[in-house]
Amino acid sequence: MSTTQQSLVQQAASTAAATPAQDGDALRALAELAQADQFAEFAPIFYRPGPGAFISASTTETLPEIVGVILAVRKARRHVVTVMDPAGNEIRQTECVLERTGRDGDFGVVQLGQDAGKARACAMCPYNKWGSATDDKGHHTRGKACREKRLLLVLPDGYAMPIVVSAPPMSIRAVTNWISGLATRGQALSTVKVKLRSAVSQQPVGGELRQFGVLSIETLRPLTSDEARAVLETVMAIRDNVDRWLSSPSLISEAEGADEDEAIATTAAAATAVEDVLTDLPF
Repeated sequence: MSTTQQSLVQQAASTAAATPAQDGDALRALAELAQADQFAEFAPIFYRPGPGAFISASTTETLPEIVGVILAVRKARRHVVTVMDPAGNEIRQTECVLERTGRDGDFGVVQLGQDAGKARACAMCPYNKWGSATDDKGHHTRGKACREKRLLLVLPDGYAMPIVVSAPPMSIRAVTNWISGLATRGQALSTVKVKLRSAVSQQPVGGELRQFGVLSIETLRPLTSDEARAVLETVMAIRDNVDRWLSSPSLISEAEGADEDEAIATTAAAATAVEDVLTDLPF
């Protein structure tokens, strides 16, 4: 048990033994202790744009729209390959995942094979080239084998903890345009209330039109002073975990779906939507 947790336990015990008027303090202390334990195991729920709503891979919940504050934006890249498990079944595994991005470019870390643990420059990687993706028959398509997206850490109104919204290639332009708009107006990332929607887009896949979700971001207004203070409290509580949440290959994989990957690999729209930006963020 950490020093903080021990302190909370002692506070809860001493307060609970005090006068009945202090019962509320004991309950608050116990609630803080419970939150400390839960926080160590916490992983945000991922949502991705679906046709007209945001879809979660880990729950059955769909969100028609999301109103709240965007706390952070991260670039994500992940190259996935099909391998055979010991039982002879085909499984999908992450071969390389983006580790850092900076003025010298993006760099991933290899996860499989004899090069596991080694850094790989994304600019020179053959899997980051247009036309490197393949379909389920092994035919090359217009897309990249390495899937690129943006991950938005969002604190929705009424939520105690943030969620993650995954913006696939067809949605990246919406994110970069929104960030550019904030910078133009002199506004900081986490100081405005936004509304996220998932519009319906039809794209040709396998010779037929299919529907996919495309992210849109609308800035509603600046935060009030009280709202800003509440957001700041959340930021201070979670800041040490943001990089873990937005870079873990296992967590990122929860935001992906087969339909999304297929659309990325086969639509010409994806090729025109991807733009690289470096953003100074509060984390």
